[in-house]
Formats: sequence, C-alpha cells, structure tokens
Amino acid sequence: MAMLAKIRPKAPNLYIFALLLVMLSGCVGGGNIETTSPAEREQQIEEIDVFEPFNRYIFEVNIFLDSFFLKPITTWYAGIVPSPVRRGAGNFFSNLKSPVVLANNLLQGETEAAKITTQRFMINSSVGALGFFDIADRWGYPSQKTDFGQTAGTWGIPHGPFLMLPLFGPSSLRDASGIAVDAIFDPLSYNIIDPQRVLYILSGWRVVNNRAYFLGRIEELYQTSIDPYASVRSLYFQSRMKTKKPSTEPDIDDLPDIDEYDFSQ
Repeated sequence: MAMLAKIRPKAPNLYIFALLLVMLSGCVGGGNIETTSPAEREQQIEEIDVFEPFNRYIFEVNIFLDSFFLKPITTWYAGIVPSPVRRGAGNFFSNLKSPVVLANNLLQGETEAAKITTQRFMINSSVGALGFFDIADRWGYPSQKTDFGQTAGTWGIPHGPFLMLPLFGPSSLRDASGIAVDAIFDPLSYNIIDPQRVLYILSGWRVVNNRAYFLGRIEELYQTSIDPYASVRSLYFQSRMKTKKPSTEPDIDDLPDIDEYDFSQ
C-alpha cells in the first residue's frame, strides 16, 4: 500500500489545465494548416501567429537559456559520451515513452499501430536490453511517433494560435495541451522510483541526450536563416503535418519535434 501511495502524478492540476486548453482550442477555431503551396502555407502560419511579439520574446529567452546553460552541458556530454552510447540512450528513452505512444494509438483508433507499439515495447524491453538496442525495428516493427496533440487533431480540434513556450519551444494551443496530457502516461511523471533523485536524473539525461542530437543543426539554422524565429515556426508545422497520423512504415525523412528538443517531450 505504501508503494501504491507513491505512484501518483507529479502535478495533477496541470492535466486539468491541459484539457481546458484543448477545449479552448476547439472554441477558438481556425488554425488548421492545409497542405497547399509553400507560399500559401506560410501565409496560413503567419495568420495563426496572433501572439507573435510575445512569442518572439520567449524565443529569444529560450535561445539565451540554451546558449548559457543547456548547450554547454550538452557539448561537454557529447564530447565524453560516445555516439553509440548516446544513440542507445535515445533508444532507451524512446522505449520508455511507449505507454504514451500506445495510449495515443488507441485514442486515435489506430489498432494496427497500437499492436506494433506493444510488440516493440515487449521486444526491446527484453531482447533489446530495456530498449538500448532497437531490435524490434530490425525485426520489422518500425517506431511509432504520435502524441496527444495529434490525437486531438484526429478529433477535429484545430491547432489554434501558435505558441512559443518557455523551455519547451514551438507549439500551438492544441499541442501545448498534449505536453501535459501525455505526461499522464509517461513513467517519468510518476513517483515510482525511490530515491526520487533517480527520476530527476533520468529526466535530465533525456533532455541533454535529446539536445545532443541537434548539436550543430540548431547553430546552423541560426547562422544561415535571415529570420530564425520564422524558420523554427515553419519547421515546426512541417514536422506536425508530416506526423499527423501514426505510420506503420518507417519514415527516414521525418522531421523531429523539438519535444525531442522537446517541442512536444
């Protein structure tokens, strides 16, 4: 009983707030990005960025925090941890997120994708050494990528206004709710490990390992883009459109969510 008492979400009120965001997004309406010509798509994106001045301010704050805190730590981490180990860690955290993916597979009615997610978790958690090796992918069970923001989209709820979230990065009113709702199914959101510092270490490791994946790419974007904010905003919606529905086939060209940077961890 004492153990069960520890299994509780860290911030239940956040989940209630997230559901309110979903409902608000549905009430606001609009915000659907249609797959049209690039020029028309950019125009649609600009129209839903109704909080652009505030979003640009948050964007600059995020760059500052990343440059002075996260990037130095990540650079040190990437310098001493070999690439195969970092890749294995990425596989481990992806496997740990399987309950999130499975829940959204089911909520979207994607039974085949749910079956593959379950099979992947069972294979990688055992033969794959807790997921450090993606054996399931080699055996024909490709990775599934989906979240509650996409689930809400399948229910007909529009994106709503574009949002630049502190620390989390680009999102939308609808997708921001997914960050909290997905946490309901995320093992790292529950007090199931004792001592508690292990949870914090794993959470921090996940953030740093994800950021290491983008070392160089983000800097290149900032240096080559005339307007980095607009570029990040555009890439975010391209990413969300390409992963609108879970796929049972691997997509090597899939653009990552900055959840992995975590737009949407």
